[in-house]
This record gives sequence, structure tokens and C-alpha cells, in this order.
Amino acid sequence: MGCTSNGGVSEPESTSKEFDYCFRQDEITFINEAKKEKEDFIKNGGEAAEEGYEGEEGEEMEKQEKDPNALYNIYKKFELDLSKKEKNLKEYLVLYIPESCTKDIVTYEFTPVIDSVKFRIELSKDINKHLIYGKINNDSNGVTKFKCIPDPEIINAYRCSVEYKLTQKDKETRLITLEACYSIKPKPKYGLVNFTFHPSYELNSAENITVCYTFDDNYMPCFLYKHYFDEISKYKLYAFNKMEVGLTLRDKRIKLKIENELDKGLLSKFTPDEIDQINNSLNTMEIDYSFDNLIYQKVIHNIKNKKNYTTVYDIVLSPNNGGFNSNSGYESDKPLIIKQFKINNKIVKKEKKKLDDEPHNSDEEEKVVDGYYVSDKKFLGFFYCFRGTFGLYEFECESNDGMDYFRLNCNDLGNIMKRLTYGSSYKYEIILNGNKIKFLDEDFKYKIENDKIILKGIIDGNKDNYNEEKFVQLAKKNDRENVIGSDDDEFNLEHWTEFRFKEFVPDKMKLA
Repeated sequence: MGCTSNGGVSEPESTSKEFDYCFRQDEITFINEAKKEKEDFIKNGGEAAEEGYEGEEGEEMEKQEKDPNALYNIYKKFELDLSKKEKNLKEYLVLYIPESCTKDIVTYEFTPVIDSVKFRIELSKDINKHLIYGKINNDSNGVTKFKCIPDPEIINAYRCSVEYKLTQKDKETRLITLEACYSIKPKPKYGLVNFTFHPSYELNSAENITVCYTFDDNYMPCFLYKHYFDEISKYKLYAFNKMEVGLTLRDKRIKLKIENELDKGLLSKFTPDEIDQINNSLNTMEIDYSFDNLIYQKVIHNIKNKKNYTTVYDIVLSPNNGGFNSNSGYESDKPLIIKQFKINNKIVKKEKKKLDDEPHNSDEEEKVVDGYYVSDKKFLGFFYCFRGTFGLYEFECESNDGMDYFRLNCNDLGNIMKRLTYGSSYKYEIILNGNKIKFLDEDFKYKIENDKIILKGIIDGNKDNYNEEKFVQLAKKNDRENVIGSDDDEFNLEHWTEFRFKEFVPDKMKLA
């Protein structure tokens, strides 16, 4: 048959030969509706040709005219199961058989799902070694050939070629389900593995996809965007008929140490206790695979000569090798002016105004740190690129002497995308030098020890701690009543985290 088994997953017994043996009722309903649409489309082919269909429909009409035996992929479903010792990835393609099809043996080519994850798994040189079995309507006997081959049109891509027998019942039902199962071994990057599925550029693709993820206690979903999923349970996520479905899973068994990622010179800015806190956050917080993530923030405010001299140290993780960061900035009074900005001791240029050219247009694409920033009394904007994974971002700043308060909370400095996350941590040190300050939040409680105020902790973004009554109270306190009343849980949790952090690190302070 062209399949090879690695002994990891046994081939299920062939029982049902109906196309719908592996689908839920809502999926079956959708498939039957898609079948009806395809029948009507082909039936009205003459009119469609006269009207001049374009795009995908035009291509399908052209394909049908050239090959009356062509089959159509009207539904695609993926199942990723990481809950067992041997990990496997299945795909189901529902193919529509037009009345014009007269062949008894059909060859069909498609882009296999394993091609979508080839950079996230340990990939064999022979992709067929991953293929455990292939079936038609849950029957392996109907498949005469099932083989993955290099795509002749795309470098480092694959396609599957399947040859199978059409039964009389298949031709009456006009639907068959092609099933393939692959054995995979995830290749975590810093404990993270991202499985994103989208059919847009696939050969003979369905318009949308359905995806089911299954895992166990060894994995933690990161940034679980609820709009992706129709069903969410502790160990299973189900997304029905979406244009794209993505999920980052964290392998909790893999422990990271910042000492293995940044050199001693950079880490000398932190005490042993602070490094322990960095590692704690690094191994417990959710990480967004596609963006830069603020793991730990240390801020030192040094108040002297009626000014606030501020140093900010940010530990940032960009799992997907970082990228372009921009913030258009705006004209307004800025309480903090950045004098110098460095990433891993490499200086980010400071410009007096926003330039037309931005770093992602640079010819020097191999530079780890590129671009610039603008900071003065009226404007703050970041237009830089960090193409690394772990970074120590350092900001040397001073207060704007034209304002009557100092900026305390520096959480959003540098336009770091994921900066308020459950599990990330912080330490703020305010060196008073004999000065007295007061916080604009009059209810804020603090202690002065050895002429310093120290604020430290872990950011609380845990949804289990969300309190609607407290949320409304904090929104009003921060003059953000516009966020009250949303039924979007992710939206509420994001702002809940922001408001809770400001309870422990207020935005502003001033000389008393």
C-alpha cells in the first residue's frame, strides 16, 4: 500500500465503511450541506462558465471541465493527540464524487497535515516513516497506494498521493472519507511547541478546517484564545470549521534557567534572589510563541535634585526569534525621557524624529539589533528590531522637568507585546535620598526601609481569581468605565490583570 508502520500506534480495526464514521452530528450536517452546494455548483456549471467565475470557484470549474473524474475536498479535520506515550496526528478529508466520475480506481493528491508541522517535530528524511496507516471510509483494504512524496513545485514541502477503489456504494453516497494517521515526536523550543493549522496554500484544500487537540497534565495551553475554540475542557480543545487554528503548548517537564541563556555580564545586574524569581516566572508563566514576552522587570527609581533618574531592566523572551517592534507614538507631555536604550549591551540608536525608513526595510537583515527610537518631552516611539530569543532590555531614563509628577509604572516601556501575563514578576526600588514622595493613588499602602521603598511580586492574571465586583470597582478607579460590561472573557481578564498590577505598582508619584 505504500504505508509503513513504526509500531507506535496500531491500526484500528476496520468496522464501518460509511463516510461519517468519525464525525459528530454538527460535522455531518455541515458536510451534507457542503455536498449539496457542490452538486448545485456543478449542475449550474454552464451558467457559471457564462458568468465567468473567478478565483477558487473558477479554478474548480476549469478542473471539472478538464477532468470529469476529479474529486473535491469539501471538509477537513485534524486530530492531534499528545496524551499517550506515542504521539499521533490524524487527518480526515471528506471528498465529493461528482456524477461525471466513471473510474473505479482513483488517484488523489493533497497536502498532508504533517507538512504543516514539519518544523515543530523531529522529521525523518523519509516522511513515509511517519505514516502509520491510510484508509478510505475506515477500510484499509480499499487503498492500493498511499505515499508521501516531495512536492515538485515547492521546496521542502510534501504532498500525498493516494490510490483507492471506488465502490458502488461510494458512487451512490457521493462521499468518501480519506483518513491518515502519522506518528510524531514534538520538538519543543524552550519548552514550547506551536501547532498551527491553516489550509490556505494547500493542494486541493478544503476552505476551512476542524481541529481537535488532546493532551495531558504534562502540557499547558498558552494564551488560549477562546474565539478559536467551540469546546474547551481540561484536556481537550475543539475548533469547528475555522479558517485557521493555532495553539501553543508548554511542556511543563522542560525547565529553563536564565543562566543558560544570558551571559554572566548581563546577569550581573541581578541578585541571586532576583535570578531565582526570573527562573520561577520563566517556568510557570504562559508564553506567547509569536511575540516578545516580558518575563521579569526590575526598575530602579533614583530621586535626587528634584528629578527622577530611572533604570529599567527587562528580561524578554521571543520564542520565534523576535521581530519588528513599532509604536507610532503621539504628541503629548511625556513624564519620562529615555536617554539610552540597549538590548544585550547593543545600543539602539536614538533619533530626534521619526524616520521614513524603518528597520524591517533594512538591507542589514542579519543584524540582531536594528532600528531606532525617539524620546523627548513630547514624543515617545519605538521602531526597532531584535532578532534574538532572550534579551536583556535596558533603559536609562530621566523625568521630564516640565511636569509636576514622576512616572512610576514602567510596564509598557519598549512596546513589549506580552507584558502583563500571569506568572511574570517584577521588582521596583525607589531610592528616596532623603526626599519624601506621595502616590497619586491615596489608598496605596507602602513601607519605607533604609530610605527605600521596594515593591515586588508576581503579576496576577489567573482567571480563577477574577472577581466581577472588584473588576468594576478597579475600572472606575482607573477612569476606564468603557471596559465594563463586556461578555468577552479574554478582554475582561486582560484588563483585570492591568488593573490588579496597578494596585501594587501605581502609575504615578510626586515629591511631597
